[in-house]
Amino acid sequence: MKKVSLLIPVLAAGLLSACGKGPNEAAEYRESVFKATAWHFGTLGAMAKGEQPFDQAVFEEKAGIVADLSRLPWEGFTDAGSADGSHAKPAIWENRADFEGKAQDFQDAAAELAEMAGGADQQALFAQVGKVGETCRACHTEYRYRYTAHAPGPPLAAPSAHQPVNRPGHRQRHQQRPPPGDEGQVRAGFIRHPLAPGQHGRQQWLPQQPVQQDRRHMRRDQNQ
Repeated sequence: MKKVSLLIPVLAAGLLSACGKGPNEAAEYRESVFKATAWHFGTLGAMAKGEQPFDQAVFEEKAGIVADLSRLPWEGFTDAGSADGSHAKPAIWENRADFEGKAQDFQDAAAELAEMAGGADQQALFAQVGKVGETCRACHTEYRYRYTAHAPGPPLAAPSAHQPVNRPGHRQRHQQRPPPGDEGQVRAGFIRHPLAPGQHGRQQWLPQQPVQQDRRHMRRDQNQ
């Protein structure tokens, strides 16, 4: 643990150098710490889920780094202005005591994991990894935006090939298409007719009432 603790000045210096001189240095600093924490904690989570073979030495090293990093980001929450364009919700500064309590829960859980890493059995270690993750989620649920201007959400899906395009002056065929239903079921003035035996293809929705023919066509048919 002492060996890992010596890394704190090095980690802090590296994280500070990674932050630019932008309009919100505080947000850049704390988010860089959280990214580094997630990087190292990800190895512990992978071992706990069985996605990566358990390695005692690696586990102990990563747990110590996470415990050290858990103490670094909080000075980056300087004032409410540092929430601009970041993941931080204004509720952090509105409920500062509760936020600091959740931050302390995370630090305590990470410190306990680092202490256990040297000798506890695997199941106990994995259970503690879960507790650390719970402290992260408890804070994120209340005080972290998932998507921001700097971390936008997933892109909107492109229009489907079956999705009609609105064109002025063009009648939309899909407007007369009723919702899907069972055979013989009537919906929105349409009825779905089953296919005849041996007939292949899609069952069609047909209007429940027959469509009247154009009067001119009817007169022409009568004269023939």
